[in-house]
Amino acid sequence: MSDSVSSLNGINAAVLFIGSFAMMLAAERMLGAAGLLGFLYILFVFLGLLFSPKCEF
Repeated sequence: MSDSVSSLNGINAAVLFIGSFAMMLAAERMLGAAGLLGFLYILFVFLGLLFSPKCEF
């Protein structure tokens, strides 16, 4: 059960990564470098929360 869940999470993460990369390119064209850095910061925070649900701050 856990194997299928982890593989599904991997597929979802890959889809999210590809989609976020496309959004990153669009954000760079619209907002420039400052908007791109802000978007990357939000993306890394989101991915950190996504991949470490058991992490307690």
